[in-house]
Amino acid sequence: MRKKRIALVFGMEDTFPWALIDAINTRGGDQVEAMPAEISYLKDDGVFPYDLILDRISHEIPFYRTYLKCAAASGVKIVNNPIWWSADDKFFDNLVAKSVNVAVPKTVLLPHKDYPPSTEAKSFRNMKWVKWDEVFAYLGFPIFMKPAKEVATANLTNLGQKSGKLFFTLKNEGTVHFVPQEIRVRGYAGFTAAVDNRMDGWYILAGGQRDFDMAFPEAECSRITSVTVDVQLGSESLQERLQTPNGVCSR
Repeated sequence: MRKKRIALVFGMEDTFPWALIDAINTRGGDQVEAMPAEISYLKDDGVFPYDLILDRISHEIPFYRTYLKCAAASGVKIVNNPIWWSADDKFFDNLVAKSVNVAVPKTVLLPHKDYPPSTEAKSFRNMKWVKWDEVFAYLGFPIFMKPAKEVATANLTNLGQKSGKLFFTLKNEGTVHFVPQEIRVRGYAGFTAAVDNRMDGWYILAGGQRDFDMAFPEAECSRITSVTVDVQLGSESLQERLQTPNGVCSR
């Protein structure tokens, strides 16, 4: 009969985790053994090498939270309960779907690229390097990558005009691509809209940006004293205004 395995997930603290591991191993005999958890990429096969995991750090590291929730769903005992800390995520939803025989593609969850707030290299002592050959062999090709947590955030910047043209930049500061539903440019002569133009949007990848420009009609350019740009992105809308007291004609 194999020993029951207790794993600790912890960060920068040094005193308690190692003392607890030593105490468990001293008293566990041939029945229980304790160790630091070793965590790399997470496969969707529901296989975890531990019977009990003691969690000291997942409140600061979302990847660990998903790992622990999936371990709990596979029968591993977790202290503290990770299900109550945050809402279910897509990788966890995949495991739930597979448990009731819903077909989902093979999936792995990869660790963070950047350190989450309030963490540093020492917070990740449980992490091992990802063995990419194993990941590729498990998934097969082609492979599609997407963020575990999708965030759509945009920023409208660099609004200006020169030589009879308006220009501005739409930046994607989220984790997924988006397509603007509507880009609307209005030029005002006082309080009256002298120009009302809708522009075509296009895909903007996560972390990317797209530059836009528009020429003003010569018949109206001298009358325009301000310009607004409105961008509609689902439930989010952006607006920037540019004052042009001398008009927007090419000079």
